[in-house]
Amino acid sequence: VNQKSYLIILLFLGFYSCEHFSQKDYFDNIVYKAYNTRYDGLVVEKYIDAKDHNRNILVIENNLFGKNKTDFTFQSLRLFDFINIGDTIFKERKSITLNIKRVGLDTLINLDFGNIKGHEEYYWENPYLNKEKTKDSLNQ
Repeated sequence: VNQKSYLIILLFLGFYSCEHFSQKDYFDNIVYKAYNTRYDGLVVEKYIDAKDHNRNILVIENNLFGKNKTDFTFQSLRLFDFINIGDTIFKERKSITLNIKRVGLDTLINLDFGNIKGHEEYYWENPYLNKEKTKDSLNQ
């Protein structure tokens, strides 16, 4: 078998793997990462990063860990706009619930993934979002 055959096989495998990474897989991967991320602190900066594909960024300062950038690109712009500089936000690992506190406000909001193509369809099929819905229904 010559080098040309190997190249054709590699190209075929590359195309095959790309076809099997669907929009649903993309959505599920983003939800998985968000579900397993924890943050806790004061929002000290909020901006749209024009140098990085207009990503929605929150800078959260924690007394112990300092400042960390949190990418909110995949959340709806409505949620990103709702969060203000000076808000304290908290999200546990293995949760999609965001606790936002400010003067006169203490609220829980579920991350909505509203900035991902197909979120309306995939949201209800995602196992991590279903876990959260199950917890909510048990608490009512």
